[in-house]
Amino acid sequence: MKQAHFLKNITLISQIGISMLTAVGICLALGMWVDHKFGTNFLIWFLFLGVASGYRSAYDVIKKIDGSIGQESESNSEVSEEMIQSEEDLEQNKDR
Repeated sequence: MKQAHFLKNITLISQIGISMLTAVGICLALGMWVDHKFGTNFLIWFLFLGVASGYRSAYDVIKKIDGSIGQESESNSEVSEEMIQSEEDLEQNKDR
């Protein structure tokens, strides 16, 4: 159980890193191509755009993770409430 939770966390961290690197890499390559093709100096702007989109992508992944964690805790609390209710019912039946 702990190993599965550990592997899930490693996967999510890797997903954040890959999404950031992909965005920066694509914008860097695009900026280099534009500079080479048109003889401009837009590389730095494309690099900033890549960093911004990488952070945005990481933020979206983190929000998705946070939402799923909230859903897990809500379902766990519902299960806990059901268990407490069933324990109370058992105690009432013992008293009868």
